[in-house]
Order: sequence, then C-alpha cells, then structure tokens
Amino acid sequence: MREKIKKEILCNLLLEVSRRYDDVMVQNAQIFEEIRYRAIHDELTGLYNRFYFMEQLKKAIAFSRRHYDYGAVIFVDLDNFKMVNDTAGHKAGDELLKLVAKKLCETMREEDIVARFGGDEFVILVENLGSDKKKAIDTLRKISGKLLSSIKYDYTFNRKAYRVTASIGIALVHEYETGIDDILHAADNAMYRAKHNGKARVVFFNLDEEGAAS
Repeated sequence: MREKIKKEILCNLLLEVSRRYDDVMVQNAQIFEEIRYRAIHDELTGLYNRFYFMEQLKKAIAFSRRHYDYGAVIFVDLDNFKMVNDTAGHKAGDELLKLVAKKLCETMREEDIVARFGGDEFVILVENLGSDKKKAIDTLRKISGKLLSSIKYDYTFNRKAYRVTASIGIALVHEYETGIDDILHAADNAMYRAKHNGKARVVFFNLDEEGAAS
C-alpha cells in the first residue's frame, strides 16, 4: 500500500515538474518572439526597421546579380510632415506616420519589404521585376503612381485638415556592381530631386548617366 502511495506521489511530482517545464518553455518562446519582433520592427508604426531592411537589401543585391533579375528601392518622404508636427503637435505627427504606414502596406504586395528609416522617411524593397529593364521601370511607375495617390490625402487632426503628399525616389537594384550604400544614396538623391522639382512626384535615379529621369 505504501509503495503504491509512493509511486502515486512520485508520478504526481513528475507530472507537476513536466507541466512547469512546459510553462517555462512556452514563456521563453514567447519572450524570444517578442525580442525578435522588437529587434526588426519600428516601435511606432509596426513596419520593419532600418536594420531588417538593410539585411534584406543585401540579399536582394546578391539575388539580382545571380539571376539577372531587377529589383528596386523606393524612397518615400512626406512633403508637409514638419508643418503637421509643428502646428498640430507630435501626437498628431505620430498618428500621421501610422496612417501613412498603413497606406503603404495596403498599396504594396505582401512580399515587398516596407520599412521606416526614421522621422518621416520610409523605404520599400521590391524584388522579382524580371530581366527586362523597360518592363521593370513600367511596373515601378505603376506602383509609385499608386503610392502617390494613396498618400495624397487631407488628414484631419483636431478638426483641422492638412494636405499631405509624398516625394518618391527610385533606384534600381540590378546587375551592376553596386553596393547597399550606393543604391540607398541613389534612391535618396532621386527623392530630393522630386522635392526640388515641386514635390508630390516620382523621380528615377539613372545610374548610367549619374542623373535622374522623372
């Protein structure tokens, strides 16, 4: 009888240890996932962050060179964000950034990488555009046109409307020996040309001519 009781107690102890072990493992897995999520996502918008984007761009460049398949970096900068931030406050500015992030995700494909670089700057990585440069650019024109339309909007904060638009610069990820910094600089340069040319427009950076073509 005593042996039976001892065995039951031992079994119960083992079951309790097993349950606690499972609970700890689940908690550790949840903690790990939370840490991983925070490491690669922007806290405010929930988009991917600069670190994750750079890692994916590095892979995209390698893929493009191996398979002669075009990709692109799309640099998006809000035109009137400072006005919203200065007149309506930082809370309104944060809400605007979250709204824009949502619109970018709704416009792009699920496989595209949409990230926030900081402030009111967003970057998008588009891959698998094919080996035909003209067709790749035509596709990017359609995508960027949709982006302009989705962001061009009257945002209302505290009953006051703010017209917000975006300037967009695009640089191709292609077969040439071009590094991460060069591609980002090209897209950023094209974006500033878009602002200089009147804002609310798209400019393509032409790496061959070291200039830009709208």
